[in-house]
Amino acid sequence: MTTPTNACSAARAGRGVTRRRALGLTLAAGAGALAAACGEPDAVEIPLPAPRAERREGAAPAATVVVSRSERAPSREGALPPPGANRPIALALPTFGGSNWDVEPILIAAQTAARYETESRYKYIDTPLPSNFGYRWNYADALDDGAGSTLADIVILERWDLNNLAANRRLLPLDEHLASDASFDPAAYWPGILEAGQVDGVQYALPVAAAPWVTVVNRDLAAATGFDLPPREAWDGDAFVQGAITMHRDPNVQGAEDSLGVVINVEPMWMAPDQLWSEAPSFLFLQSSLGVVPDDQGSFAALRTPQALETVQVLYDLASTYGIAQANRGENFNFWRHLQEGKVGMAMIQLAGNWFGYFVRSSGPDNVFYPFPRFGVGDAPVSIWMMLGISAGTAEPRVAYDALRALERNTQDAANVPAQRTSADTLRRRFPAYRPDEAQMVVDIMQNASYVTLERPHWGAFINEVDAGIILEGLTASQALDGVVRRLEELGARV
Repeated sequence: MTTPTNACSAARAGRGVTRRRALGLTLAAGAGALAAACGEPDAVEIPLPAPRAERREGAAPAATVVVSRSERAPSREGALPPPGANRPIALALPTFGGSNWDVEPILIAAQTAARYETESRYKYIDTPLPSNFGYRWNYADALDDGAGSTLADIVILERWDLNNLAANRRLLPLDEHLASDASFDPAAYWPGILEAGQVDGVQYALPVAAAPWVTVVNRDLAAATGFDLPPREAWDGDAFVQGAITMHRDPNVQGAEDSLGVVINVEPMWMAPDQLWSEAPSFLFLQSSLGVVPDDQGSFAALRTPQALETVQVLYDLASTYGIAQANRGENFNFWRHLQEGKVGMAMIQLAGNWFGYFVRSSGPDNVFYPFPRFGVGDAPVSIWMMLGISAGTAEPRVAYDALRALERNTQDAANVPAQRTSADTLRRRFPAYRPDEAQMVVDIMQNASYVTLERPHWGAFINEVDAGIILEGLTASQALDGVVRRLEELGARV
């Protein structure tokens, strides 16, 4: 699941804490409808991977209904349902405007395949939970059925809601189930990603889909403006800043007179206009510089270091010293038109869902994926935008776990970047929009990923105090960093 700003900018930017939502049962149809509504070109059709040969195709998805606890009551205590039982399994799914178009195409394919794999033991039914996906939304409250119990059997979540759900006892621990599951292989997952589903060492959720944050670089504009794009292994903070400056509004290059070196902007969220979203969130730059923020002990103490101040100073220089933020906010600025005309040098996006195809389509400029720039000791930041956990309100935890595992296995097959290890060749077969070197880059990132483990309110603290403070209010780097430290302390975090 990925948090929108406004609908059009969410569609055009493919970002990660943003949820690009629309109605429709296929990604191509949903994306195309929103692109048309935003006055943007038709979507690139990136089909979901075909089901395995032994699976049935074309099964219709179940209607969206709410499954009551009585309907989930066990038929036999401790026994898994027999083939053909079609036991209702309610999935708690946060939705935006009544839908969730990042997740729905993947879930439809995965639910159909999981039903076939389990010989129709289960019938997966979505339980939609309306959300604006802002950093003030509380998933634990949304899961309360009003009687002290938790809705649904399986909870679909993102990493930033995990601590909240566990603290409010909305999820059951998975450790005993995993220990007795002969088919569960921790080594099948990318290094460190299972630990991102833990709270205080207890596994509460299984990661399903990851989303590396990357830099989209316009090689045509780089060549025209004289920016010598280094190889990916040398893509550090200095190269990134040099690229942003060089490709920004060069009056000596035809077509680059109004170009943007990098998209850096803060704007209201579409469904939560009282909250803000950043095109290039500051916490990603800090994580690239400092390592995981917060650290393994849950502390943000690294924000008090000179390295943190130096990193925030980079954002200040890009936004204010070089005027890039002001250019992004011009009245006549249209991101999508600029992108298609080859006037965007760089943009920071998250490889969630299938939206990355918009940025590398053959009819546009020669855009290429680079890693998130390295600013220090941190590895490439990666979000986990889909996880599965057992709801504390389920009547049958063992049944819910079995249904969860079937859904998890088959969702891995459809995810853009699955939580389980895969090869560059497999990524390309599933998503031809990847160039061979880009697919290998994704694999390399996942081998050494730095997972974003911020909680939902923490995202808001960074965006409001650092991103908005610098871009909208003109605060200095020191003032912005002091602001986020104070805000995190108010939220009860250790700083």
